[in-house]
Amino acid sequence: MLLGMLFVVGIGSTRVFRFTIPLLNYIFAVGVLCIPFLALRNLSQLPRIPKVIGFVFLIRLALLSLVMIFAVIGPVACDLDALNEGCLQELGRIERNGYSVHLMLDECGGVIGSRMLTVEQRRPLLPGLYLFRLVDLFEDAYEGKMTGVGANQIQLHIPKGVKGSFWTQEIDRTYSLKRYVYF
Repeated sequence: MLLGMLFVVGIGSTRVFRFTIPLLNYIFAVGVLCIPFLALRNLSQLPRIPKVIGFVFLIRLALLSLVMIFAVIGPVACDLDALNEGCLQELGRIERNGYSVHLMLDECGGVIGSRMLTVEQRRPLLPGLYLFRLVDLFEDAYEGKMTGVGANQIQLHIPKGVKGSFWTQEIDRTYSLKRYVYF
């Protein structure tokens, strides 16, 4: 039960917290995904019926975790330069009282993946660790401009893509932000 709760809390933490160093984010994600494998030994010591029922559920979870580990490690192992240089580019940043808003270009998808433009709100929690909230995401967009409008508002402009690109629309949006980055 403890390992199950730890797994759920770990998965939830990857959605809320981020490290400022990208390698630590990968290490934490892989560590959380390895938790189901730690339960295999304890499960093998149970009586026969609970052991069979437990293995039915745990093997599926462990297989899913293994696939997700390869999805996390695969692009990093194949392209270590992307991890060091960062396949995330910051296109814009607005500092506010206690939080910041970032316009990020994510090109980590590799050959089969696409580009994504994300608007993120971050609040520092500890040195090297921050709360993270995804404000919006635009798949296939590759450029944009973010400006501050009010105390807790930003305006985002994404121009229409050049001929031959997958991004075919122009966007002008205003976002109201949460001052304390709660969810």
